[in-house]
Amino acid sequence: MVELESRIPLRVSNCKAYVWDVDDIATLRSKHHICGILAGTLPHLSQQNVFLGVPLLLMPEEVAFLVESELAVLVDDSVAHHDPSTSSMQRWNTQRVDDIKRQISLAQEKEVKEAATFGRAMSEDAIRKRKERESRRAQEKANTSDPTDISLFNAPSDEPSSRPNQDVSASQPPNPASSSD
Repeated sequence: MVELESRIPLRVSNCKAYVWDVDDIATLRSKHHICGILAGTLPHLSQQNVFLGVPLLLMPEEVAFLVESELAVLVDDSVAHHDPSTSSMQRWNTQRVDDIKRQISLAQEKEVKEAATFGRAMSEDAIRKRKERESRRAQEKANTSDPTDISLFNAPSDEPSSRPNQDVSASQPPNPASSSD
């Protein structure tokens, strides 16, 4: 007689027996020569005709042989699970609330710890170099900007100008007040 723990659970649904454990499927096929039919789809290939996956669907004859040989046990999931009592539901709910509170407090502690160590993330030497770099960039920017540079007011163009070497004064419209006609 085979021990109850070593028996393969055959899950019954809609009067059909399924095997959901990959190791149990391998045992059925290699030791007991029960092939069955793989009826599931693989996660990355949802539409397929050749390669199928877990669960393994067994024929009624295969199920009868396995149960009579005491190699498997039938499990009807709808009857195997019982509704929880009110005390167990309350216990579960309090554990869930305590778990949530603990996770929130841990997250807050982590945020406080990260905020406290933010300034120490860079060494003093790195902070000094960064300030020097920023001041050097600001100085270079101040030196390169010319207040008489008119290109600041012109929009940059991706296309080359069709009128090369054109003077800025020539591109301005004539001033009617300056004409003495």
